[in-house]
Amino acid sequence: MISPDGKMASMGYAPALINLDITDNRQSQADRTAHLSPPFLAAGSQSLHSVLPLWDRNLLFVSSEASAERCAEALNFAALVEQ
Repeated sequence: MISPDGKMASMGYAPALINLDITDNRQSQADRTAHLSPPFLAAGSQSLHSVLPLWDRNLLFVSSEASAERCAEALNFAALVEQ
């Protein structure tokens, strides 16, 4: 998701959370990366499923997604991450 001022994009790129500085779209670069796996589930592209920025609070809500039926798998997560 892109910030209201158009300078930052936040996204899940398994297994990490990526904050991308897009002030110059010809030379975008990762501003900050937070790896969440391990200790949480490392399930390929599902390790970090959703990122919801709360721009006015300087927080990101992040979550994984259960992939096995009835959640019969390792620990999944939901968290708030300070930007």
